[in-house]
Amino acid sequence: MSNNDKRKARINQHFAERILDYRGRAGLTQVALGQKLGVSAPTICQYEHGIRLASKRVLTSMRSVFGLSDREYLELIHLASSVDAEPLYRVDE
Repeated sequence: MSNNDKRKARINQHFAERILDYRGRAGLTQVALGQKLGVSAPTICQYEHGIRLASKRVLTSMRSVFGLSDREYLELIHLASSVDAEPLYRVDE
């Protein structure tokens, strides 16, 4: 595994841990969270296992559903953007 692949795996795992923690604090099942975010329960499972990162639309919805602080929200955006060549969010958007 290359260093870049290892870095991506660490980022995905950290993102997964954050989502699992936020869902637990909100007291939501994967099904309930998926309904609130407009995605399927299997998609939530993929987020929580570091298989998939959320889109900008889903990250914005997570901010509202979880009541995230600016810091927590920006951390999720940073994590999701760090894996891709193109950032999910730009300052000018």
